[in-house]
Amino acid sequence: MNPFTTHTSNFTFSRLMRLLPSALTVFLLSGCGVRPQTQPETGNTAAQTQPHTFEADTGLSADAENYLTDETQSFHVDHNPLGKIRFCSLVPEDPTASGKDAVFRIEKDGETLQILDDSSTAATMFFSKVEAVSFPDYNNDGYDDIIIINSYDILGGPDTGTGVSLVKYYKSSKSGAFSYDRTLSETASKTLTEFTISTAREYAEKFSTSAPGDANASTDFVLCRQQYQKALNELIENHVFPNGMPADDTFLDESDFTCGDYAVCDIDADGAEELLISYTDAAMAGMVFYIFQYDTATGSFREEFGAFPGVTFYENGYITAEISHNQGMAGDFWPYSIFQYDAATDSYLHVAYIDAWDKNLFPTDYDGAAFPDEADTSNSGFVYYIYRNDAPSDGTQPAPSDVTEYNRLLDETYGNSDTLQIDYLEITKENIKQI
Repeated sequence: MNPFTTHTSNFTFSRLMRLLPSALTVFLLSGCGVRPQTQPETGNTAAQTQPHTFEADTGLSADAENYLTDETQSFHVDHNPLGKIRFCSLVPEDPTASGKDAVFRIEKDGETLQILDDSSTAATMFFSKVEAVSFPDYNNDGYDDIIIINSYDILGGPDTGTGVSLVKYYKSSKSGAFSYDRTLSETASKTLTEFTISTAREYAEKFSTSAPGDANASTDFVLCRQQYQKALNELIENHVFPNGMPADDTFLDESDFTCGDYAVCDIDADGAEELLISYTDAAMAGMVFYIFQYDTATGSFREEFGAFPGVTFYENGYITAEISHNQGMAGDFWPYSIFQYDAATDSYLHVAYIDAWDKNLFPTDYDGAAFPDEADTSNSGFVYYIYRNDAPSDGTQPAPSDVTEYNRLLDETYGNSDTLQIDYLEITKENIKQI
């Protein structure tokens, strides 16, 4: 079997919906904010079948007591190093009554070699179905591992009626025995925003403990998250940012610290997660947005970026950052700076600062000089002042530019790049525990 073959479920079965005590609560996994429920990859199973893959029957069949075999996710596999095996997905007949999770059985020559049974259910979270299974060598050690994506239903508490997807990783050894990669499974389930085999495999290849040349990736990943927790708790308790700068505590209520938001995610796509802090419940001069990276080699935080809150990220590595005040002649146009991520320095470099003059609001400037109509060749009523990074640093104002030149700068900078949506959480003790 091609180890990258993906099997996707399309079966449904009835589940008994029971009333649950309102006192029950659910532990929801989340990383960079609230994760939208997304559907794993779907498609025609037969069309995905690769050589040496044996397609399974469809439907459910009786198995052990209180379990059914999901035939859509049970199939024969050519596995390295086990050879020809049968992988069986066993789903609870009545998840809401039993509270049981799906389990998986590895068979060879009619005998059971191993049962994979690592429950992810919580008080009001009940197994729904096996969404997808694949057998890539995600840690590049030469042996076929297993990636499983399950979905679960929330049937109690304030989130009743919603669903969540979780990913499970099982590492294969030289002997063919599988071990549950708990750290990788839990961190991926918290971090991923799209649950497909391809995204789960991509994530595993970044952070697997067995990846060549990156033996400490998973350990570093967990250590960074622990340090981000500590840093946010330090901000709450002592009002100090990870770079040692004091936070403005003018409006802080010691009994209810609600100063801003945070996110933990790989914002610059360098393979390591960063800590994003938007500190806004302060005097205007004390509001700040930071990107921090914890360096496991030096055991310290490094500031990748700092600006006034009002930051927009783009997929191609650019950032726009609005200034705190608009006291010029720009009108509805808010002056801002453009930064670009630089992989060599692992930081964001300043590209340009843009201000404007709105003729409709300011026919003349503060000194009485008339609006520069000769520069407004498009008759838009606006001219733009583009301070490029290579401009003189003496504060000299650049010549006014027409809107066409401003639009050309935007095209050169962003092109067709979309903005990145960051899922922030409020900086609270409870939310910090989710990191």
